[in-house]
Amino acid sequence: MKEFDRFELLLWLIERFDNLRASVSNNASIVVSANALLIAALTFFLGTITNPASSFPPNVKTWAILCCATSFVSLMVSIYLSVNAIANVFKTSRQLIKSDVPPRFFFNQRETLEKWKSVDAFSKNFCEMDAEKFLELGIAELWAISVTQNKRYSSLRWSIRFFVAALLPLAIAVGMVLFAAS
Repeated sequence: MKEFDRFELLLWLIERFDNLRASVSNNASIVVSANALLIAALTFFLGTITNPASSFPPNVKTWAILCCATSFVSLMVSIYLSVNAIANVFKTSRQLIKSDVPPRFFFNQRETLEKWKSVDAFSKNFCEMDAEKFLELGIAELWAISVTQNKRYSSLRWSIRFFVAALLPLAIAVGMVLFAAS
């Protein structure tokens, strides 16, 4: 494969992972919105069953509150995981990878700005770098993107699982209340 073709492939792969990252972020945002809707429903439901004027038996109220609390905890974990899938806000890519990450100057903003503090130093090093070194740095960035994308996607999957897990206790609570009301 020619050097130019390797650069083209590298660019395509980096752009592809950027699109995948955006897709995971969009999906995680949808999960956060669904969590917010379910929390609003939980709040309304809890307000209804804990209202002093309600005629629900105390044991139904207690179990319904426990089920709602279980749902709420699961929803909070789901939100945490979704936010992590969106932005990796809790760890840098180096912390996520947990292994020796090769330098990714010019391809990684943080590393580039830490390495060169002035535009002159940046420009000089950029112009002096040979194509093989650029390819090496780009490959290191592609590897880091692949690892972090895998972790983001895993976080999204877990956030969806916790969201779905929150539905069961809520359904049980609603069922108990409806049964007690009939």
